[in-house]
Amino acid sequence: MKKFTLLIAALLLVSFGAFGQEVDISAEVSGDASATFGFDLNNSTFGITNDASAELDITFISEETLTNSEDGVTGYIELTFEAVADTAGIALSASVDEAQVQFGPMVTLNIMGISKAVDYANLGQGIFPIFLLDMPKLNETTSVSNAVTGDKGEDGADDYGYELVLDLGAAAINFGFGTPQKEGDNTGNDFSLFAGVSLTAVENLTLDVGFNYETDTTDPSWGLGVEAGYDLGIVPLLVGFDFVEGGDWELGAGFALVLGEDMVVSPWEDDGEEYYTGLTVGFAVDQDSDIDLGAAFAYSVSMIDMVALFEMADMTDLGIGVDVSADLGVAMPYATFKYTDIASADTIGLTVGVELSVIPLTTFTLQYETADIENNNGVITFETAVAF
Repeated sequence: MKKFTLLIAALLLVSFGAFGQEVDISAEVSGDASATFGFDLNNSTFGITNDASAELDITFISEETLTNSEDGVTGYIELTFEAVADTAGIALSASVDEAQVQFGPMVTLNIMGISKAVDYANLGQGIFPIFLLDMPKLNETTSVSNAVTGDKGEDGADDYGYELVLDLGAAAINFGFGTPQKEGDNTGNDFSLFAGVSLTAVENLTLDVGFNYETDTTDPSWGLGVEAGYDLGIVPLLVGFDFVEGGDWELGAGFALVLGEDMVVSPWEDDGEEYYTGLTVGFAVDQDSDIDLGAAFAYSVSMIDMVALFEMADMTDLGIGVDVSADLGVAMPYATFKYTDIASADTIGLTVGVELSVIPLTTFTLQYETADIENNNGVITFETAVAF
């Protein structure tokens, strides 16, 4: 406890020394411990896993920089310090979540690098593929991108670089310049350029245009993308188009029937993909006439949440997923079903479980899981967890 108190004192000292002015400090403490008993139905073996951890998250944000000045130049930086305690002791780490220079109310220079992760045809389709990772086919070759801020400047980032944003009210203009390796390692003098425009002048209409050029790639070195959307109320319309060096292209289009205001996060992956509450239907076609179809249905009624996803690539490969959970107060049953048929090889995955909360701060979870029910008998686990 003494070491933990000294750690907090040291963090407070660093915060005032670093900013040299009043800071807005927020802290969150969390911890958990669990014991999981597992039985493998394939080889009739069992075992127990114990796990424990505690976290202290402290975020320092300079109050002076939270408000962009109407004139002049001001900087903004957001730092997060994380202290993690486990059986090995206390480890302290720090990260910069956002850093930028504001030149008056209209011009922003982001200095956290540029990310090239936006595919305009996929945006137009409205549904990002999860089960069939190769759909749409053009994903592997398109170099169309969008310069956005993120946790950049570290090994593994998309690009090190700068992004300049001009906010004109009815439109925003982006310019990005980056290098695939950091200073000193970019021996080939490779670079990437991005230019994009986002228009919002017309009510309910959105339009994004982006151009990207890069030298360090085996894919096409340049690409042009356009994505547009029009909101008819409960029916948003989407369309996106990509054209890359060499003549390859892809068109994606889709629409949604919106039945609720909240977006629903995909239960199958960790990249934060979201679906409209309701039904979303989309398709994509490329220069080889390959056609990909997709549909998602997400809805929450009373105590039950459900997400269903359908994917078909080139009218042959198939992926279907259904995730259902119910909040009954002390009990939360859940089930996830996934079926894929790729190159005439089908796989059925199933997860069924129930989480019980009959004791404060304590949960008991009984679960059965198999990645391929036809060839794998699966594993049964029972977990006891205490968390705050």
